[in-house]
Amino acid sequence: MEGHWTAETLRTQSKRNLGGEKSNTGFWLLPVSDRAREQLTFWLLPVSDRAREQWTRTGDGQLAADYIYLSPHLDDAVLSCGGQIAQQTRQGRRVLVVTICAGDPPAHQADSAFVRELHARWAVESPVAARRAEDLAALRLLSADALHLDVPDCIYRPDATGRPLYPDREAIFGAFSEEEGAWVTAVTRHLRRLEPLWGATVYAPLGVGHHVDHQLVHMAAQEWGAPGGRLVYYEEYPYAQDPVAVEAALHEKKLVAELVRLTRPDMERKIAAVACYRSQLSTFFSSDLDMAHRLWLFARLRASEAGMAERIWR
Repeated sequence: MEGHWTAETLRTQSKRNLGGEKSNTGFWLLPVSDRAREQLTFWLLPVSDRAREQWTRTGDGQLAADYIYLSPHLDDAVLSCGGQIAQQTRQGRRVLVVTICAGDPPAHQADSAFVRELHARWAVESPVAARRAEDLAALRLLSADALHLDVPDCIYRPDATGRPLYPDREAIFGAFSEEEGAWVTAVTRHLRRLEPLWGATVYAPLGVGHHVDHQLVHMAAQEWGAPGGRLVYYEEYPYAQDPVAVEAALHEKKLVAELVRLTRPDMERKIAAVACYRSQLSTFFSSDLDMAHRLWLFARLRASEAGMAERIWR
């Protein structure tokens, strides 16, 4: 089946109604999965400082999920765990993907050549809004729900003087700034609001690749601890392709690996979902077909025998 994927097939799969609209109250109104949309339920999510403390859900019923994925950016969970998300929703389980760094840049963002370079490569207007829309399209294909927090991506965050904290590629894969302790506290506070979801399994990034936003989410998840549930870690793709990077992330952690076996339909849905992240594909892949080939290959290598798999750590 891998050979049946064409660039046109992937483009067609990714051309979905992106949905969502900015309300006049400072919130981002996001449609959730097809199942939930049929029940006329929506997430009402804060994307401004004014709304940060007003994390609310409209409609009736309680916030509910069997599995929660903490995604540093608007693609990490699907790139890393899209196969198991597809498997879980196919089995009728409720999946919520919480993206931490999905907020708009600060109003007085410092000028950065690195940001200009990235925006030119992404080639979209309103890059953060476009990426949120891409994420909704991807999660809709996986029948998963979305929650976007308003923490800015590290490339937009300034230091105390207004200069970029992470002005280049070397910096974003370097040390987590001591000035950012308040962000860890803020993200942990947001995660504590998930505590009504007793019993949910929470998937947090292991920190493979040492990206500062992955470090931020990893630290916040550890601080939170997912009380009443289970906290497990996932390997971040594409960084998990490097065994040395995986070993570095596991340093002094007493975790045990577990393979999640995937079916061909699970992988097909993952590839179709990844294809929705149009602005980001050129960062990791030379083409749609290259993306599909690399994801198939990595899943087969990770399985270590016949079949395909993704790996988590407990």
